[in-house]
Amino acid sequence: MSEPTPVCADRSGPLSVVALFSGGASGVRYLLDADRHNGTNYEIVAGIADSREIPGIEVLNKGNVPVEIILDRAGTSGGTGDDQTGSDYFREITEAVDRYEPDIVLLSGFMRIVREPLLHEYNGRIVNVHPADLRLKEGGSRKYRGTDTVYRAIVSGEEEIRSTVHLVTAGVDEGPVLVVSEPLPINREIVHTFEKFDESMIRTYADLVQEWMKWACDGPALRKTLELIAGGKVYLDRGEVHLKSEAGVERGYYDLEKNEIASESTDS
Repeated sequence: MSEPTPVCADRSGPLSVVALFSGGASGVRYLLDADRHNGTNYEIVAGIADSREIPGIEVLNKGNVPVEIILDRAGTSGGTGDDQTGSDYFREITEAVDRYEPDIVLLSGFMRIVREPLLHEYNGRIVNVHPADLRLKEGGSRKYRGTDTVYRAIVSGEEEIRSTVHLVTAGVDEGPVLVVSEPLPINREIVHTFEKFDESMIRTYADLVQEWMKWACDGPALRKTLELIAGGKVYLDRGEVHLKSEAGVERGYYDLEKNEIASESTDS
């Protein structure tokens, strides 16, 4: 049986990336400011924002990355995890993305469920960074899909938290995992104190943890993802991710904590 073709194998030059964002675009900011491979292994060629009043626009402008603003004329907004943004809007998004002919579409805090025709046109080439460990399961399903995942992990008693980069599919946060970040510890003593005296402060603590994750988890996981794709080490075979190592091509994701390819088998 022949070996599957690497993702984006037919490109020439650096991997070209278009970023979609709804807020601060912190993942893109990390790549622009803290990754020496930006501009060599890959290049962020454009950003597409879904609002005029978001700080990520300035982030990309400072990095000399052009930004297009595509507003949803139907009036729906992202941010709920179950928004009803329709295909007309995503047709406009797809047309804007097409103008840059990217290898990869990166969701950097893009708070809308991706729909057709973008899903079809860029099948296997849309990546998202999610502030939770998508390997953790409950009842056979991924436990921390959707929104508010950091707070949910904290109140569920997790001892640590990770970010996950995955390929985007029609199911929310259900696509195959590419990279899992190193863990951040959750201070259970602090949480226990808040539970006793002021439970509302757990929300504040969750917000602080998520801000910390942007730089300690999200950014490094995105950097590794683009490094793997640009290096021709990511394969997609029948909807499953395979990574190339010295031993060959094997099914799995990259675990940044262990610095190795692993199989998705974590349960909770």
